[in-house]
Amino acid sequence: WNMPNCIGAIDGKHISIQSPFKSGTRFYNYKHFYSIHLMAICDADYKFIFVDIGAQ
Repeated sequence: WNMPNCIGAIDGKHISIQSPFKSGTRFYNYKHFYSIHLMAICDADYKFIFVDIGAQ
């Protein structure tokens, strides 16, 4: 993990959920299951500096 010019990292993850009532395809993702998306950004010291959780 020795990357001297890297100031951080960003990644995302689909969190599986049950289909919400009358949600249609709003929570249905391209991987063919219902989910919400978690996105996080960490700085060079491995500290979370931003987290977003949502469907779209």
